[in-house]
Order: sequence, then C-alpha cells, then structure tokens
Amino acid sequence: MKKLLLILSSAILLSIYAQAQSLYIIGDAVSDWDNALEMKSVSQESGIEMYCWIGDMNPGSFKFRSNPYDWYGQYNLGSESTVTINGRTPLNYNKGNCTISSAGKYIVFVQ
Repeated sequence: MKKLLLILSSAILLSIYAQAQSLYIIGDAVSDWDNALEMKSVSQESGIEMYCWIGDMNPGSFKFRSNPYDWYGQYNLGSESTVTINGRTPLNYNKGNCTISSAGKYIVFVQ
C-alpha cells in the first residue's frame, strides 16, 4: 500500500493509506451524496499518485471513492472521527464519513 497524504486548505491535514487509479470526493460538504466530484490527477512523476480538488465546502460530511457511480469501487475511504485542524485523521476502507465544521474555499490534495 502507498501512503496518500490529504491536505485540506493549508490548515487541515489527514493521512490515508491506499492505492487508487482515480479518486473522487463526495458528500454534503462538497455537493451531495449522489454526485461524486473527480479529483484532478496532478502527478508529475511516473509511479507517484497525486490528486487535487479545489472548491467551496460547507459544514458537513464527505468521503472518497474510486468509482464515480457507486460505492463498489476498489476504495470507499472514510474515517471514524472529525477532521482535525493542524492534525491528522486516518482514513480507512469502508469507514464513516469525514466531517468539517467550517465553510470556505478548500484545496484538497492527496499524494
């Protein structure tokens, strides 16, 4: 498994462990639970996976998944806790939703 690092804005940091071919963000914090938003691949090097999404987030919940149309992709990544400011929140397969409490423009970066 590869270590993926997720950065929300410049203040919220999460560590996740997975290997994804594509990555999508979904939830009421980003849009709704029916429409996954694709994270752009921003990798500059072969064999290194990096994804980015920039957008407005609302207080609420979100997860990551590898299949844009359903939950049966290779990864259904969530957490068992609230996203921590200036800390780390581990994400794992088939866990609960990540939650944030502050609305604003966020950069979500996964390496």
